[in-house]
Amino acid sequence: MDKANIVDEQGYFWWRDEKYPSAQFAPEQHVTGWLKISGNGEIRLELDGVLPTGKHPLEQITDNLSRKLPFRSIQGITKKTGKRVLLIDAVGVGGQFNSNRFSFEKYIATMCLVGDIDLPRKADVPRFSAVEVDLTGFENWLHLGTLDVKNTRRTMTLKSEVVRDVVFNTSVGRLTFEKHTEVVEPNGLHRFEAKVREYMTLTFQHKKALAPDQVRDEFGAMQDLMTLLTNSHYALAWPVVRISRTKKFFNFYFRRIGSSASPPELHELPINFVQLQGSFGGLYEAWRIKRDEFGAGFYSYLSTKRDVNLYVENHFANLVQGLEYFHRTKYGSVQPDGPLLEKITRILDGVESTKDRKWLAGRLRHAAEPSLEERLNEIFVTLPLDIDGNRLRLFAKSCADIRNDLAHFGGQRTRERSADFLLELSRKSVALGFFYHMTLLREIGLSDQLIKEWLRPGIATMRARAALVESGILDKSALTGK
Repeated sequence: MDKANIVDEQGYFWWRDEKYPSAQFAPEQHVTGWLKISGNGEIRLELDGVLPTGKHPLEQITDNLSRKLPFRSIQGITKKTGKRVLLIDAVGVGGQFNSNRFSFEKYIATMCLVGDIDLPRKADVPRFSAVEVDLTGFENWLHLGTLDVKNTRRTMTLKSEVVRDVVFNTSVGRLTFEKHTEVVEPNGLHRFEAKVREYMTLTFQHKKALAPDQVRDEFGAMQDLMTLLTNSHYALAWPVVRISRTKKFFNFYFRRIGSSASPPELHELPINFVQLQGSFGGLYEAWRIKRDEFGAGFYSYLSTKRDVNLYVENHFANLVQGLEYFHRTKYGSVQPDGPLLEKITRILDGVESTKDRKWLAGRLRHAAEPSLEERLNEIFVTLPLDIDGNRLRLFAKSCADIRNDLAHFGGQRTRERSADFLLELSRKSVALGFFYHMTLLREIGLSDQLIKEWLRPGIATMRARAALVESGILDKSALTGK
């Protein structure tokens, strides 16, 4: 993601609920200031004065420093470009009171609207009826490209096919993939250059208008799903939102973790949108529902795909822990029954002290719970990957042993056993991440046939196959496809 500032301008700023005549572009009680929105969505506003609140400036700036005040929306207009902006949840973070020169204050916000037209005059924070994302960068996954150029001796013809919108109606909202053809022509009498570009947008519409934080959540859910389906953490473009009951569109910026990933190349994609076109709506619906249902069972994998540097041990532990969360959520707790319950009852009956019996009952309450090794193995063998079950069991045992060693002994035992501890852990992390990835895809409804595509010979699957070979799960022949 570009690290340059998205917005870096002076302007006029005022409270969102400040009333002023419709003929004016700003109220009388505005304050000049400088707004900066960084490439990762960090929003900062430094004013050349103090916004009126009825308090003495010293008291207001002191409250800002103590973070006592709740957030409040600040509206503005920039000097050079005339952009209309709305800092949705501005919070004072400081400033300076002066008696012999002007005082000033500073604000930050986590969400901001930026557009070319006036915001509705209502004092409340807008809600949104649609969220649109430009999918530029994902052309190879979309299999987008209908431009056809033909040359003759006299002319050159360029054609772009009209493609119907692809619409998915789901219980969580309506998704629309829409193709656009953009032609950029130079101004002037002599036209010697033209640029033609095809791109696709994805629009999400909920049955009810969305609040700003809901827009952010929907965008995050779509970003995570694209990460799963493309095996790339390439960042989606900033969303464009439509204010409910209007035709007004604004760019929506918010604080997020950036990405250094390049757009996914064709040879890096095991599957594509064309293969998913019949099931994408169901995948998205399941993803939205189960993402909340499984919580850390889903998030733990995605956290390892972002631009956050982790120690190898932390990376490995996060994957194992996430799979354990997933298994517990999917299969729930196991209560003792049958012969095991009878055995526990006999043991408890033999304890005379009531206090001791109560303590022992608490200890034996989870006696039927599967071990970490058993949980991992059950997840692995469920996948439709035609891998030897005994090798999967050994891999599950190895991962469970290392994780327990890391958790209780800092990895000391494994380090003593292995001369290449970090290398071994790194290879196992890649293999473990692959199984985790496939588990999530299967959970949201990706077909067994398409899951198998992630291990077929090819450049896109080379890293996963190599990790499985190095971890003893596959034979070396898997690398050559023989």
